Amino acid sequence: MGSVFFGLNGFVHGGHRWFAYPNHNLLTALNPETSTSLRWRFGAQAKTIHKVDLESRFVFANLYWEYVSVGCFNAMLDHMLRHRPGPIDIETHVLVGANDGYWQGQSQDQVRASVGNYLTNATYTFKPTSHLWVMTPENVASLFQRLEGDAIAS
Repeated sequence: MGSVFFGLNGFVHGGHRWFAYPNHNLLTALNPETSTSLRWRFGAQAKTIHKVDLESRFVFANLYWEYVSVGCFNAMLDHMLRHRPGPIDIETHVLVGANDGYWQGQSQDQVRASVGNYLTNATYTFKPTSHLWVMTPENVASLFQRLEGDAIAS
């Protein structure tokens, strides 16, 4: 995706390639991260959550677009991780958006192994959605209930 859109609207800043890509629910067959809304329903409650309310976007040609730089993101991540002393040994509950572009194509074992490089005492909940849509009220409530149950047990 980056090679196509870099040729159309990309630029280099600080040594990193930046490009904008369109977001539209019809494009999710190509990339689940391009969705612009989620129809959330839990019991009798329902709401449409819009990506533009949660992440910065601009509109052009009636599409939401976002500028990204994978290289810049990886450089920031590398800088942060370069100074870590090792994995953190605290009890952690990880809520994974398994269809997130970052995890796309990786098995749950691969995700656990990757996160395990940074956290040694983690439990996981995998949801078939992107990083943005995994934070629905019922997923967060479930996470809090797990934390509450652990606090009561200890």
